[in-house]
Amino acid sequence: MTSYSKLGWLLVLLAPLVAACTSRKPTEIVAGLSTQMRVPEGLKAVGLTIQAGGRLRYCETYPVVDGTATLPATFGLLGQSGFERAPDGLVTLQVLGFRTSETNFADDCFISDGPLPDANSSDPNEIVVVRRRRLSFVNDRILFLPLPIKESCNDRDCPVDGETCIGGECVAMDIDAALLPDYDDSLIFGNTNTCFDPTVCIPRSGSVPVLLVDPADCTFRAVWPASAPVPAPGELNVRMFYNTFGTEILDLDPASLDSSQYDGLSFVDPADPVVFRLAPNVCRSNYQENKILGLEASALCPTKRPYQPICDGTQGGASPDAGAGGGSNDDQRAGICTVASLSSAESAAYVLMDSSLSMGKFFGDGGLRFAVELPLQNPVARRTRLAFDLLPTAAAECDALPNANDFATPRIPFQDVGTAREPIGDLLGDVGTVLADNPPLFMEAGMEGAYRALAELEPLDSTRRFNRKALVVIANRDFGGECATDGVTPAQRALAAFTSGIYTYSVVLENEDGSDTEEAQAVADAIGIATAGGTTVFNGVADETEGAKAVQEVFNDLGSCLYDVRGPLTGDPVLPADATISYLNPLAPSRTQVDISRNSACDETNQDTVSGFNQVDEDATVDALRVRICGQACEDLRNVLNDVAVVHGAQGNVAPPVPLVVSAQCPNDSAFAE
Repeated sequence: MTSYSKLGWLLVLLAPLVAACTSRKPTEIVAGLSTQMRVPEGLKAVGLTIQAGGRLRYCETYPVVDGTATLPATFGLLGQSGFERAPDGLVTLQVLGFRTSETNFADDCFISDGPLPDANSSDPNEIVVVRRRRLSFVNDRILFLPLPIKESCNDRDCPVDGETCIGGECVAMDIDAALLPDYDDSLIFGNTNTCFDPTVCIPRSGSVPVLLVDPADCTFRAVWPASAPVPAPGELNVRMFYNTFGTEILDLDPASLDSSQYDGLSFVDPADPVVFRLAPNVCRSNYQENKILGLEASALCPTKRPYQPICDGTQGGASPDAGAGGGSNDDQRAGICTVASLSSAESAAYVLMDSSLSMGKFFGDGGLRFAVELPLQNPVARRTRLAFDLLPTAAAECDALPNANDFATPRIPFQDVGTAREPIGDLLGDVGTVLADNPPLFMEAGMEGAYRALAELEPLDSTRRFNRKALVVIANRDFGGECATDGVTPAQRALAAFTSGIYTYSVVLENEDGSDTEEAQAVADAIGIATAGGTTVFNGVADETEGAKAVQEVFNDLGSCLYDVRGPLTGDPVLPADATISYLNPLAPSRTQVDISRNSACDETNQDTVSGFNQVDEDATVDALRVRICGQACEDLRNVLNDVAVVHGAQGNVAPPVPLVVSAQCPNDSAFAE
């Protein structure tokens, strides 16, 4: 993994309010600049401006050389240098991180009043991150003002006057100077005995993964070994991994600040010290936008504070415990940048579920409602459109023309899973939905109507094709039910659909009223349908948990292994030849990075026989260029998605996202200057 170095420390702005000959205590502001972002991969230069009284008083840039920004240790703005206090007593400090070293900012100190280019723009942003603060002096005090450059604000523009980026969102840049501490060397220099040492406090060998508890407010629980003592309150440290593979050790947000100014973590309950919550800004702007790959925790030191610098020499590659984790050592990924992220291609699923008397236990509050509703909240399902209907099929459907089949128009029509979740939950939660008897299902006729609906469904983007279309049939009997008029079995119908690109999954559940022979027949028929449909059966008779996790695994299949390129660094969706796709397993300590290499043989026709990824024009249009993951690499990814879903589902929690990012050799500065 790439080396991670301190950007440096910058002390700025000495502004005496009295003559040098006075005996009064100095009145000053000392500002300190720091970052945990990758340099030079994340930043190649840093700019600083100071404004007062409507005038620009200082402007300079500092290049990053050999992983370090050369910044002045002290910077004095004295009366004889032409500095005058602003009429309103306010000064504004602005720190800018630049993606290129060839910047003209120091020559003209110009920043456009308009917004930064969009992340998908063909004209990439020169400015990566901005941090601003406006404050007043406090008589007879030397104040310390931290100005950290943070990954959470990467490419987040705040064009409105008076705002800055904190935790990935634009908030007021004004800060109450009275809340700032008095300056002390220990607040900024990492050579004191109070600095934070990651090699001691959150080493790779002593970290544990964390589980998502509530995606709405980003509450997490550290997975603490049963054999280890529970940490004391305030002794949990958390490292966050961004989709740039940069890392950040989170600060404990001070209670004295308004929550809009938070960009670290807080603890939910002192009685449960392994549960923590990300700052609201970070949660909304980074975690919920899949910019965070994973988190890990350790409890060997008190939680890092905002005014606690990281110890010198512990962020680079010198220590085996330094920086971010990864599957390779630090030097092997030097000069590698994240050049894009991936978003799932659109898929479609139609679920047919039997509502006969034999299925009664699966309806109501204790039924399968959770096994359907919870998976629909999984981020991997966001790009799947869903329809839902209830079996059995009326006998009349056996003789209906395909376009007149009732199931060709589903009871809950195709829509995004967020919209479909509530009406489906209402159907499953209502015991009145269950029939009073067990009529024949005529499964084949219901499947025929569903296949018709899937075949006629068009993707929302006309330049794209679906990743997968799939039918899911859920029942506990009569999977072989066919119409006497044509004699086509459900398995034969599934095979015909598979040859035209529609998969079929079958979920067979326990039938408490059925005999062993009837259950065995149901399982055999369900296996026949799934095999013919290009999938495998979920056998809830042999293992009840199989039925409960079936929908989740189906959506993991539909939402993985075919992707659109999102937010390319250079604006070009065509990935570099040396590109690698990577992801982190949320269930393991986040250093376990999985890399997928390019394989030119990977395409739609042999996606099951070779492993790796490729970017191929399968839709015969440049706009439809997509990334496909094939073979074992796809299987491994789906296994991680399924494991994550099962672990979180067992606790009644929504599975977290498992974002995929693309890394390659960092582009030259000229790529951003054209």
